[in-house]
Amino acid sequence: MPLDRSRLADGLTGLFEGTGGYPASDADAGRRWAEIYRTYAGRAAAGPTSPSDGSLENAEARLARALAAAFTTAKAPDAGIGTLTPLVDAAFVAFWLGRPPEVSAVAFTTPPPPDPPAPPPPTFAGMVTAATAGVLSPGLSDMLTAPGAMSATAAQQARSVATVLDAWTRTAVRVVNTPVSPPGPPQDPVALT
Repeated sequence: MPLDRSRLADGLTGLFEGTGGYPASDADAGRRWAEIYRTYAGRAAAGPTSPSDGSLENAEARLARALAAAFTTAKAPDAGIGTLTPLVDAAFVAFWLGRPPEVSAVAFTTPPPPDPPAPPPPTFAGMVTAATAGVLSPGLSDMLTAPGAMSATAAQQARSVATVLDAWTRTAVRVVNTPVSPPGPPQDPVALT
């Protein structure tokens, strides 16, 4: 189950078009954005591992709070895209990396074998070790200030945002997997697919 930019765009399109109603508050908007991104991130693979559900639930809650705060801050006088995009960048970095040392990064595990299990495959435990900051913000700024951005349809805007988020997720987020059974040394960092 690889990352799927089209499904991310579909989720954002529904949000932007008000499917199921528009968010009632910044907190609601943050929650809905986080839910859409978590669903997208849940399909990620990092070599032999994928994100653990519990870890993604915590990451979703962090992202929802951070995006709600970003949306609220961007409404302040003299605020705007230059205020919003760095906060959004930081929110998505925190989704993957947590806030060390109190909150750990998204954990990855080897998916369980199918039933009936064949001989057990090697198992791995992984952890996000990088989610590059400062890359998402310029991409979002360029997309939001591009000619025609303000007149684009909700679906066009959603596809643009999904393209930026997908490219960042695939290139900026790295996971280090460590063999658990049989045990072994940590492997080289891998990108998400």
